[in-house]
Amino acid sequence: MKPLLYLPLTFPLAAAFYYTPREYRELESEKYALELELKHLQERYLNERLSFREKIASLEKSLEELQKEYDEKKRQFAQITRQNNEKIVSLEYENQNLKLTLENTQREKAENERLSQLELNRLRGELALLKQEASAKEKALLDEKAKSEFNLISEIKQLKKELFEEREKTRRDMEELSRQHRLKYMELEKNNSELQQELWQKEAENKKLKAKLQELENIKESQRKELEKLAEQARALEEKLKEEITLGGIKLKRLKDRLVINLENKILFDSGSAMLRSDEIRRTLDKIAEILAQYGENQIVIEGHTDDVPIRNEKFRDNWQLSTERAMSVLYHLLRNPKLDPSRFRILGAGPYQPLLPNTTSENRAQNRRVDIVIYPPSP
Repeated sequence: MKPLLYLPLTFPLAAAFYYTPREYRELESEKYALELELKHLQERYLNERLSFREKIASLEKSLEELQKEYDEKKRQFAQITRQNNEKIVSLEYENQNLKLTLENTQREKAENERLSQLELNRLRGELALLKQEASAKEKALLDEKAKSEFNLISEIKQLKKELFEEREKTRRDMEELSRQHRLKYMELEKNNSELQQELWQKEAENKKLKAKLQELENIKESQRKELEKLAEQARALEEKLKEEITLGGIKLKRLKDRLVINLENKILFDSGSAMLRSDEIRRTLDKIAEILAQYGENQIVIEGHTDDVPIRNEKFRDNWQLSTERAMSVLYHLLRNPKLDPSRFRILGAGPYQPLLPNTTSENRAQNRRVDIVIYPPSP
């Protein structure tokens, strides 16, 4: 179980609460450290919140720019389409004019052919007359007439060839223009798809950032509620155990992430024993059990501690076993309260290895011989 980091709360203890000067200095130092940590966490939360808001604003601005770019591309595509349509209409108009020109040329050709045929018939008649005259001059005129007729036919063929070539060129130009139009359309469609994909991606990132910001808000609210519950439990314990705290032997400590009920061995056990020594301490443990039952989500560790004086007898092999047995005695008595869930509890036998004070004097050793009931808020 890894408890959350909770911000420290200060609350008044009983007027007759006793601390050694060293404990008082340690508590003052711990209070100052916790206040600094609270300030640091508040500044970190504000900075992260500001950062997330700036990122969201930046993403919204990017979305707006992408939308503008998409609208501009769409407008350009519409403009290109309109220009291409206008050019196609122009080419169709030119093609129509070429068709009309061709039809006029064909009509002119037909008329020229008719006139040529008439002229040819007339010339043939004249040729017949000229042949009849059989003069050299008439023969020369006939040759010139045949040459003129050949030139006229050749010119008509050349005109038809030029008209065909012009028509083919116009057709190829229209096909090339259509191909370029399709390529440009495909390119714009691809750009549009990429911009739409990027827009969706930015929207997804924006949603993730908003969800993260909401998660941080929820965590902060959850921490605040758990700290309030822990402070309320501390006040209830202080009120319930006011008499015991005044008489000494019991201390209540509020640390940054847990609440500790410190029970000295002098009120719990006889020397070298792990059995509760009196009905009075049993009644005190009953009071503690009543408070613990009111907060059914907390996790509780019963810690047994000894001083550094070795012990070895027929009951206990060493201080490890003694500290563990004492923690179990406290646990078993607390669990006599049917409202307590055993799955919330753990025991820890620390032996002499977690002293509160150096084991240099008999007073220090007395304080190190203890059982701590450590209350942790529920895991998230």
